[in-house]
Amino acid sequence: METHNKGTATYNDEINLYDYWKVIVKRKTLIIGLFLAAVLASAVISFLTPKIYRGEVVLKLPAKELTAKELTNIIGKIDGEKKEKIFLTTYHLVADVKLNALKDSADKLQLIIESKNTDAIPSAMTEFAAYLNYYKPCC
Repeated sequence: METHNKGTATYNDEINLYDYWKVIVKRKTLIIGLFLAAVLASAVISFLTPKIYRGEVVLKLPAKELTAKELTNIIGKIDGEKKEKIFLTTYHLVADVKLNALKDSADKLQLIIESKNTDAIPSAMTEFAAYLNYYKPCC
């Protein structure tokens, strides 16, 4: 090991990469085992999680008294009971529904539908549009 004296301080500048290589070779089974365990765990999780498909559409409201923001406040969060009323034939295929009013427009809604089946998304969007066409606010 080489040391340099500068005034009163002593510095050790030598790095021996061979020592690091010996540690890596000695622990190669542990390193490879951890890598394979992580790959295997991520593959199992990836195959076991259900696939959810997402469809997004912007709907323009017909000329009514209600704005998009008022309508979203009246409808509220679409949970299981509301899903059955809105989506008459596809409610069991729809996983989640989000309804948002667009910021820049008073008559446009953003509808996001998540489903486990890709074929259910277009029909669910059609059912929601039909629901809005016949929707009558109670108050």
